[in-house]
Amino acid sequence: SSLANVASLLDKLTSLEEEFKSIQELLEEAVNDEELQQECREEMDGLNEKKNLLEQCLIEAVIPKDEDDYGCDAILEIRAGTGGDEA
Repeated sequence: SSLANVASLLDKLTSLEEEFKSIQELLEEAVNDEELQQECREEMDGLNEKKNLLEQCLIEAVIPKDEDDYGCDAILEIRAGTGGDEA
């Protein structure tokens, strides 16, 4: 199931990148249309945000979960020896 999740995320990322390229091409063609250029830039910004989110989700899906990690933080105290036989 985790492999299917990774494949799904990759498919979404690929389609998002294709959509970004098509909007980028449209932006290059819209030299004289300022309104269309603005819409393209806004759409590209939104796609960049989605891409960053998908990439983060993909990284989390690929990195194996540590079964010993229960979602808890641990505090580790390191102190110098204070003398005695151990020192």
